Amino acid sequence: DMGAMFAAMAEVKAGDVVTIRFNWQVMAEPNRHLTKLIRLAEENAPPLATGDHPPRGGFYPTTAWAADETFSDEYRLIIPADLPAGSYPLWIGMYDTETVSNLPVLVDGVAVANGRLQIATIEVLP
Repeated sequence: DMGAMFAAMAEVKAGDVVTIRFNWQVMAEPNRHLTKLIRLAEENAPPLATGDHPPRGGFYPTTAWAADETFSDEYRLIIPADLPAGSYPLWIGMYDTETVSNLPVLVDGVAVANGRLQIATIEVLP
């Protein structure tokens, strides 16, 4: 459950690296390998950039997570050097590493579409 989250705005230039920090709170042990989904994309369109990878770069797989545990993690998203100036949504979610199927994302107990949540708008400056 992502809890109550709100979208933020970040200004970058094409070719920049955006760092995204998460504080994880494990509600129940996942008991399977999951990958964090990070996408820069228009809604329902192919991604313009991805920063998907397992938590802590694969050094702390979700199969090792314990209930009630909390920890921090960072992800990086490279803004394509040829991306035109404009506003682009930034999405997060998680998927099963083996089946590549998105897990449900809940906000205040309600599932959001496509198993991903917009957390920010990235403004690419000219």
